Amino acid sequence: MFRIFFASDIHASDVVFRKFLNAGNYYRADALLYGGDITGKALIFIEKDHDGNYQADFLGSHETATGEEQLSNLTTRIMDRGYYYTIMDGADIEAVMQSKADMQRLMMEEMVRRIEKWLELARDFYSKSTKKIYLLLGNDDPREILDVLRKGENQNIIEVCEKNFLLDGGIEGIGVPFSNITPWNLPGDLPEEELQAKIDLLTSKLNDVHTSIFLIHVPPINTAIDEAPLLEDLKLKVDLTGIKTTHVGSTAVRATIEKLQPMVSLHGHIHESRGVSRIGKTLCVNPGSEYEQGILRGAILNIDEKSRKLKSHLLVSG
Repeated sequence: MFRIFFASDIHASDVVFRKFLNAGNYYRADALLYGGDITGKALIFIEKDHDGNYQADFLGSHETATGEEQLSNLTTRIMDRGYYYTIMDGADIEAVMQSKADMQRLMMEEMVRRIEKWLELARDFYSKSTKKIYLLLGNDDPREILDVLRKGENQNIIEVCEKNFLLDGGIEGIGVPFSNITPWNLPGDLPEEELQAKIDLLTSKLNDVHTSIFLIHVPPINTAIDEAPLLEDLKLKVDLTGIKTTHVGSTAVRATIEKLQPMVSLHGHIHESRGVSRIGKTLCVNPGSEYEQGILRGAILNIDEKSRKLKSHLLVSG
């Protein structure tokens, strides 16, 4: 039996990434697959004042750290939340905040630093192991991060963005790091026709699509795994019954699964839609995401190596 551990949408949470690495051993997986959105969304400025203390606004409160131990505690909580931080004096912080270009540069530097640190950690963690980690980006992730992943590859870490890949069990896969268009105009958003073309190119290279794995960041539309809050002018739509929801997955992804019927299709993107869904014979999985709470959501898939059929699956968290 070949066992896969799958997770997605860690969004720069340091504690959740460390849990992801540990999950390979804890669940006795042969391979770890990651489904995209690895970078974070916020940068916290920590000001070092004239008294040698550190001041920061974090999660709606103003915090003061006195000494290196308290500073370390603060930065750990920031990283575990999935945020980045930088330490500056007050004048430098004000100057940076006045420049959109400087803010973007600083954010990118922190993204790259976090990913480089994680890749080094992963290489050390599995240096004496035969397990492999297959990494996909998502639509949130700046394309510059792809270069960082490629530089960090080794025999245990494999980048699979817009690629065909082969697991050690002889199981074929495709990696698609994009989404259909979202309201936020993100780096990996694509019109459905462009997304379809990219998927078609990869699936055309599969030898046996029915025993393959689709690793696609965005889920198929109109399933149990693509339901998200309905937005109007980027605000939640609410009525007497609560928050309204809608299906936001991809028509291209669904059409491809309906037509080709891979063994399993793995997705992320919609944090709230943890679950499984079947499209014909294909099992579609979204493990969900609670990275802000430090929780790793994942899925275990057991595949018979001889028949290359999915024997069982289980959603897990911890």
